[in-house]
Amino acid sequence: MTNIVKINNTDLQVLEFHGQRVVTLAQADEVHRRPKGTARRNFNANKARLIDGEDYFVRNSSEAHAEFGIIAPNGLTLLAESGYLMLVKSFTDDLAWDVQRKLVNSYFRNKSEVPRIAYAVGSRDTLTKAEQDELRFILNAGAEALPLKQRGPFLMKGWSKLKAHFKVPYREIPRSEFSEALSIATRHAAEPTAVALPAPASEGTALQQALDSMHLMAGSVADLAAAMVNLTNERTAEARGSPPRRSRKVEAETLGPVSASAKNHPVKDRTSHVEG
Repeated sequence: MTNIVKINNTDLQVLEFHGQRVVTLAQADEVHRRPKGTARRNFNANKARLIDGEDYFVRNSSEAHAEFGIIAPNGLTLLAESGYLMLVKSFTDDLAWDVQRKLVNSYFRNKSEVPRIAYAVGSRDTLTKAEQDELRFILNAGAEALPLKQRGPFLMKGWSKLKAHFKVPYREIPRSEFSEALSIATRHAAEPTAVALPAPASEGTALQQALDSMHLMAGSVADLAAAMVNLTNERTAEARGSPPRRSRKVEAETLGPVSASAKNHPVKDRTSHVEG
């Protein structure tokens, strides 16, 4: 058994995706002996007529390397049998007809001949602990930026998004989908979340606060009135040339309470008399 199929004296590496064999655009050029970029040009010209996920599949650079061991900085386009046949319709020479027949019969439809390539990710390969930790780190970092009460719901929503997208718990996400999982987690962490407002005060608390405010205002008004009376008395006294008269409130605050003994025993006149 081998993972190479020989088509038109060209060794074609077997690639499988979603249970079916596929070829890259570069492989199509190679096996048909066409200049590099011919299949890409035909693909771009007819992309609107092709169905993504049926006639062709697109993998990003990290997925291409993880799933197929292919280095593709700009991503990787994979052609299913239907997509391949549509793109090579314009190849009408004898070689093209021969290659198409062999590719269809010996490659696309002969799955029992060649096992899946060794480095392709199997359907049961799931995220490693390091990859799981990276997802948790991204979501936890987003939660740390929120008020404490919002962190739990934020994390639950993030994990729910991952499960809804992949239909499995995050620990069972296929490694081939790790890049997509990172993208979902990162977008969720970047979503703006409104800060929860404090709960409104209860009716009793609000009433007490209003009463306290009224008491403070009443005290302030009384102090202001007393100060105005004192100021008026001082100005009147200055005009008459007599000592100013102070309000009772200010006198009480200045002199303090008078003891009962002082009221009952007035101080006698202690002025010294000089006898002649």
